[in-house]
Amino acid sequence: MAILDTGVAFENNGIYGQAPDLAGTSFVAGWDFVNGDSIVWDEPGQMGSGYHGTWTLSALAGYKEGFLIGPAYGADFLLAKTENTDWERHIEEDAWIAGAEWADSLGADIISSSLGYLDEFTNGDTNYTWQNMDGNTTIVTKGADLAAGRGILVVNSAGNEGSSSPTIENTLIAPADGDSVLAIGSVTSTGARSGFSSMGPTVDGRIKPDVMARGSQTLCASVWDTTSYSQVDGTSLSCPLVAGAAALILQANPMYTNMDIIEALRSTASQAGNPDNAYGWGIIDAFQAANYFTSINGVEANLITELRLYDNFPNPFNPTTTISFDIPESGHLNLTVYNILGERVVELVRGWTVAGTHTMSWNASQLSSGMYLIVLESTQTRLVRKALLVK
Repeated sequence: MAILDTGVAFENNGIYGQAPDLAGTSFVAGWDFVNGDSIVWDEPGQMGSGYHGTWTLSALAGYKEGFLIGPAYGADFLLAKTENTDWERHIEEDAWIAGAEWADSLGADIISSSLGYLDEFTNGDTNYTWQNMDGNTTIVTKGADLAAGRGILVVNSAGNEGSSSPTIENTLIAPADGDSVLAIGSVTSTGARSGFSSMGPTVDGRIKPDVMARGSQTLCASVWDTTSYSQVDGTSLSCPLVAGAAALILQANPMYTNMDIIEALRSTASQAGNPDNAYGWGIIDAFQAANYFTSINGVEANLITELRLYDNFPNPFNPTTTISFDIPESGHLNLTVYNILGERVVELVRGWTVAGTHTMSWNASQLSSGMYLIVLESTQTRLVRKALLVK
């Protein structure tokens, strides 16, 4: 998972010392796109405070048994500081896109972004208006939809601009207006919409937000010391909860695409049958979403009709990656990995294989960095996927 935010408030990979323990969470890489170095926590003399990123990361990945368990605790994280709290300028949208490109290059499956751009720009930069929330105008929305087109699930806060008045207008922030972006609104502990939670529709008539999660008085790490907690309001806090739920859904269903996850979350949310521009499709139900495609109205929905080889994940990888494939009928099958010269590296499957979905792990620790070809062959079909080993 990649987090695009302000960085974090404390040293030593952010908030390892925070009240919610992050020692079991893997921080794969970090980059500060504001100051141009690999340190994402606050440094003296540099621009931008990490208080906002501390809140969102701890809500997503923190762990304190019986007190706070982030939905993606234990996941692999990329931390990108793209937001400069010293000002509000369009260059931060460029940094967001650079962060998304960086995350894509390192194999991110999900981007959690509790950022957004609308107005209050400084230094002479021009504000956006509600009419610009059409999914095609703002810099950051174009970048977010491009990231989604690369297969990344982009989860973004809908905004804290409150109700729309008149109702034909919207109060969204970019990139939540993107047609391939999962925009998250906020509810209270009782399930009522938080008064600050932004509303749609987009200018081109699409329902927004997409789904809701708790963003009022959400528990997270304090930014004032390393031993206490805070309760924070904002769609900034509902966004990481949904992103973490999406990570669990993907873990349970590694063949899901980003669009599959969006469909599953929408279709199983609390008002899926009657979505609107206040709640979207409603409050998420992660368990039901994880099982959405295996049973719709009690009927098996994901019947295998053809031989299929999925992209390995993660990709790029080091040194282990997971390979999944579907077989419509039992039969003889070969699953082989070749190097770029066409030399066979390892044979993972050879011989009679039963019909169904198969998932296996490939450990390439003994191999050199480079591109490899994963080849799935039956008596009639040959499928190929590329896998990049980066050490």
